[in-house]
Amino acid sequence: MAAIEQKIQVGSYIIESVNDTLTASGTNQAGAFVLGTAVSGAELNRFTTVAASSGCQLPPATPGFSIIVANSGANALQIYGNGGDTVNGVAGATGISLQPNQFMEFLCLTAGAWLIFGPEGQINVPNTRGGAIGMSTQVSQVSSANTNTSQTAFTFTVPANTLNVVGNGIYVEAWGSVAGNAAPKSITLNVGGKSLNTGTFTSSGVSWSVDAYSFKTASNAQTLLFEGWAGTTRVASAAVTDTTVDTGTFNVTCVVTDASAASANILSNGMFVQFLP
Repeated sequence: MAAIEQKIQVGSYIIESVNDTLTASGTNQAGAFVLGTAVSGAELNRFTTVAASSGCQLPPATPGFSIIVANSGANALQIYGNGGDTVNGVAGATGISLQPNQFMEFLCLTAGAWLIFGPEGQINVPNTRGGAIGMSTQVSQVSSANTNTSQTAFTFTVPANTLNVVGNGIYVEAWGSVAGNAAPKSITLNVGGKSLNTGTFTSSGVSWSVDAYSFKTASNAQTLLFEGWAGTTRVASAAVTDTTVDTGTFNVTCVVTDASAASANILSNGMFVQFLP
């Protein structure tokens, strides 16, 4: 582990304190790697070794303190609060998940409460920058298994309190292609408690895409608009309402169903999720 424990000014730039090549540990708050305090810890922290279910524990939430955590490991990093500190409204002992190759910045404005700003979450105050904020991008190609069953190609857990303000929303899109044969297949996009399914199609060698907008309209109430394409055939748009609890996490998944047991006919090329303030 390489560590720089103080800030250095070089011209008009500030070099922050750094902890690099960290190893996550434990499977709960008590066993997680402890990142230190506002006095002794580093502001920039990167984990390069992350075993399944392992995590880290943030320093005590002290007003005015900020810390960045990056996950360069192979698995999701569970980030816990210190003691009873909350993390974006989630109990510190529960924590939140940081996916591989992503980072979060944690800010403390009130003692005992961390807020999130970064690709995996947004600060719990009105966003004044405008525009979409990337939350997750997955572009590793996934091929459907030749098992004549449904399988999850991509999944993302939207952090708690993402839809904490009426008018806040997310945009999701997944896309891919199918093999050059007429085997039956279908694609399903799930956002919270609602879904869009392309229906079974037999088009050969075409591209597909499914997308959704979800906006908070009231407490634990969202309006969603789903759209999709299977080759040149447009999937009927669907405007629906949902009652996902907006103070908790919820999942976004893309599920593919390959009806052929002989070959892998569906390629899933990517999925991204954006926060819309």
